[in-house]
Amino acid sequence: MGKGITIALISSLALNVFAIGFISGRMIKPSHQPLAPTLEAPLHRMDNPRGFMQRAKELPPESRDTFRHAIRTNIPKLRAQKKEIHTLQRAYYNALRAEKWDRVAVETALSDLQEARDRGRAMIDEAFLDAVESLDAEARAQLLHRTKEESRHLRKRKYRKRE
Repeated sequence: MGKGITIALISSLALNVFAIGFISGRMIKPSHQPLAPTLEAPLHRMDNPRGFMQRAKELPPESRDTFRHAIRTNIPKLRAQKKEIHTLQRAYYNALRAEKWDRVAVETALSDLQEARDRGRAMIDEAFLDAVESLDAEARAQLLHRTKEESRHLRKRKYRKRE
C-alpha cells in the first residue's frame, strides 16, 4: 500500500470514530432536556430589595404601597451592612497584599468578612419576610405567582442561549 492510501484510511477511521462518538453522545444525552421542576423555582431571584420592588409592580395599589413601605424601612440598615461588608473586604484584601505574610491576620479578616456577609443575608431575608408579612393572602399569592412566571421566562431564555 502506498503512503497516501494509508493516510487516507487513517483519516477516514478517525473521522468515523469522531462521528460515531458525536452521534451516540447526542442519543445518550440530548441537549434539549426539559428542566426538572424544583421547589426553589418560584422564589428565583427574590433575594434583594430591588427585586422585591420590581415584583410588587403588579400588586393592587394599596398592597403595593404597603409592600414597598415595608421594604423601604429596611433599606438604611441594608445599606449600612453593605458598607460594612465593603470595609471588611478592603481589610481582607489589604491583609492578603501585606508585605509580610500573616496567616492569622488573613484568616481573621476572612472570618469577619464571612460573618458580615451572613448577617447581611439574614437582614435581606428579614426585610423580605417583613414585606411579605404586610400583605394579605391574595396579594402574597399574586406576588409568588408573578415570580414563578418570571422564573419560567428566565429558564426559556437560558435554553435559547444554549442553542
